[in-house]
Amino acid sequence: HEAAKEAKKVKDGKVKMLKNALKAKAAMEAEAKKATAEDHLAVQKLEVVELLPIQNMIKRLEHKLEQFRAVYVDPESESVVEERKNEFENTSERGNTRVIEAEVKAVDGNGEIHAEQPVSKDDFENIDGSDDDEFAAVREQNRSENSLTQQTVDSCLGTATATFGEKVQAVFTDLKKMVLSKTEDGPESGENTPEFEIQKAKECISVLEEEKSKKGREVQEVLGKIAGLKRWIEMDYGSAPGLRALKEKCVRETVGQYEFEHCPFNRVLQYENGRQIAELGSFSSLKFSDDPKIRMVLEYDKGNTCWRGPKRQVSVELECGEEPHIIDVEEPSRCIYKMRFSTPVVCTHQMLEAITESFNHDEL
Repeated sequence: HEAAKEAKKVKDGKVKMLKNALKAKAAMEAEAKKATAEDHLAVQKLEVVELLPIQNMIKRLEHKLEQFRAVYVDPESESVVEERKNEFENTSERGNTRVIEAEVKAVDGNGEIHAEQPVSKDDFENIDGSDDDEFAAVREQNRSENSLTQQTVDSCLGTATATFGEKVQAVFTDLKKMVLSKTEDGPESGENTPEFEIQKAKECISVLEEEKSKKGREVQEVLGKIAGLKRWIEMDYGSAPGLRALKEKCVRETVGQYEFEHCPFNRVLQYENGRQIAELGSFSSLKFSDDPKIRMVLEYDKGNTCWRGPKRQVSVELECGEEPHIIDVEEPSRCIYKMRFSTPVVCTHQMLEAITESFNHDEL
C-alpha cells in the first residue's frame, strides 16, 4: 500500500511537471514566433536601409571611376593634352595666331574661323562647353584649397566628367586662356593648368577607389549580419519550434567540482573557482535523435585544444523538463563531453498522455 502511494506521488509529480512544462513550451513557441518575425523585419531593414544605399553608392563610385579613367588616365588623353599644350605654347612664343581645327569648331559650330584670323579674348568667351559651369565651380573650390590631398569623396563625385572629346576641348579652353594671360596678364596659377586638372582627377580616382573598398567592406559586414539572421530563420527545429527561444539565454550551474555554462546555439564554457578554464565548443549543428527521451542534440565543436590532445567538443542532449537546467556532464573520452540539458520545448502532449494512461492502468 505504501509503495502504491509513493508511486502515485511520483506520477502526480511527473504529470504536474509536464503540464507546467507544456505551458512554458507554449509561451516559448510564441516567443520564438515573435523572434522570427523580428528577424524577418531586421533582414528587410538591413537590405533596404543599410545594404541598398551602400550598393547604390558603389555603383556611383564605379561609374565616376569609369568616367575619370576614360577621360584623364588614358595615355592617349595625356599625350594629346601635352601635344596641344606644346602647340599653344609655341603659338604664344611666336605670336602666331594659328588655331587648331578642333578648337575652331568649338568657337564656331560651323568651323568658319580661319587660322589667319587674330585670336581675341572675345573668341575665348564664346567657347563654352556643356559642363563649363560645373567645371568652373569645382575649379573655384580647388583654388581655395592649399593642397590637392584635400580632395573628398563628395567633391570628386561632384566633379563633372564629360566624354574624352568634350573634356579635352574644355582643357584646350583653359590652355587658350593661359596663353592670353601669359601675353597680357602674366602667368596664371598652376591650378588653371591642364596638369592640375589631370592630377586632381588622378587623386580623385585614388580617393574614390579607397571609398569603394571601404564600402565593399561595409557590404560584407551587412551581408554577414543578414546571413546570421537568416540562419535562425531557416533553421529546421523539427517538432520543437520553441527552441529558437533558447537563443542567447545562458544557463550556468555547478556539476561536480566544476561549473558549466550552456548558451544554446552559441557555446559551452567550463569554470573552476569562478574562473573560465575552457571553452568546450561553439555551436555547429542541431541533430534529431530516435531516442524518445532525448529527441534532439545540440552539437558544439572547435573548442579549446586539450594539452597534447584534440580540440574539445560537446554534445548537449535535450530532455523534457519544466525549466532549462544542466542535469549532468560527462567526459566519456578525452576532451569529448556529453551534457544532459532539460528544457520545456522538447516536452510533448504524448508524454503527458503516456504517463496518464500508465497511471490509469496501474489503478485498474
